[in-house]
Amino acid sequence: LAGARAAWKRYDTQLSRWTELSQGRVQRSADLLEKQWQVGDLSTSEYLQALGQRAESLKTGIELEKQAQ
Repeated sequence: LAGARAAWKRYDTQLSRWTELSQGRVQRSADLLEKQWQVGDLSTSEYLQALGQRAESLKTGIELEKQAQ
């Protein structure tokens, strides 16, 4: 039981950190990537790769949230 509580506490701490760091950044990061792509700072393949990395980060955050519940 103590191990389960400790694991839950770690997940909860990680979720809190992720939530704090990501507030407002999610949409801004998508907007910035699109702008960089539109003006030619990023190639299409770089843009798609960055979107994929962004999606993985969001997925990880969602998984942390589920584990903390």
